[in-house]
Amino acid sequence: MEDRRFDALAKAVAAGTNRRALLKGVLGFAGLSLAGGPLLNDDAQAARRSGPTPTPTSCPGQQVPCDTGCCCPAGLENCGPACCTGKSIPSPQPGHTECCDGACCDGTCYGEELCCPTNQTSGGGQPTHYLCDGPVGPQCCADGQGCCGGVCFDPEAFVCCAGLLYVPTYVCCNNTPVLGNCCAAEDCSSGGNCCNNECCDAPCCGTECCGNGWQCCNGQCYDPAAFVCCDGSLVSGVCCPGGAGCTEGQHCCPGVKGGAAYCTAAPCECDRICSDAGLDCCTIDNVFVWCYDQNAEGECCTVESCLAGQFCCGGTCTDLECEASTSCSDDYDCPGDAVCCVGDCCTPGQSCVTDPDNNSYCA
Repeated sequence: MEDRRFDALAKAVAAGTNRRALLKGVLGFAGLSLAGGPLLNDDAQAARRSGPTPTPTSCPGQQVPCDTGCCCPAGLENCGPACCTGKSIPSPQPGHTECCDGACCDGTCYGEELCCPTNQTSGGGQPTHYLCDGPVGPQCCADGQGCCGGVCFDPEAFVCCAGLLYVPTYVCCNNTPVLGNCCAAEDCSSGGNCCNNECCDAPCCGTECCGNGWQCCNGQCYDPAAFVCCDGSLVSGVCCPGGAGCTEGQHCCPGVKGGAAYCTAAPCECDRICSDAGLDCCTIDNVFVWCYDQNAEGECCTVESCLAGQFCCGGTCTDLECEASTSCSDDYDCPGDAVCCVGDCCTPGQSCVTDPDNNSYCA
């Protein structure tokens, strides 16, 4: 029997039978399972020895695969699994974030990697918090809270003086807490005033000390180079006592017959005399010259508007040199027997003549 198995085995080898069939024939199926089990899986083991297909790198959040592992898009900064805006949106602009203990902080990272929301609100509004520095490290104070020696406090419940907190019965005078009124503990006799519990070497205006040479008007400090105080109100032009403050370019004119003063863009004489007579006002270089009827006489002349060689006399272009005279609206404004001629008083002995071109002058 053994001789026949050996002969069969030799023939099978000579015929090129594969190892699996060869062993099955020699050992039988049971023998193959027991003795040749490791050889049955040669193909599968060969496949396993080549390794599995690599799994693509998976990155968290906005991060993407890069040469160093996972990176944030351009302009953003890696922060653990997150991406922060960093310097691309400077603090404290809205949208600024910085890395704080592996997470992005919408504001400022402080202390033991804590986050304080110090960014401006949308539209550039006031931040809701700010950092309060002190010897024990910064604290995050809410807007409206005070900061005293690195401690956030309610300004309605405490007073901060010399870096320490006191109850409101104290006031802070020159960095020293005192009971009662600050000025009572100060020497304000050197010309200073007690202003809002502090000595003030300038005028005290309500509760404000007007420094820098400013003055006080109705409880408000103001710069006298830019405003004037007129009847308790600040105006940017000139003061008109008894009337409204005049803006720049206006004139303050006294009231007619004791009436209240008033502001006008025209010179006072023009506005008072010509308007009462129903005439227009002629001014040259913003100086009142005379009253005239613009509809009948045309434009009021200036030196530049007259022809070469002409003179502007009494608001009218003329070939004759102007006579020295005083302004008038009628003969009653001229002294003695002098007559009024187109706004000028003729000298004694002269009369008002009109030439063929309808120009009137003293002659």
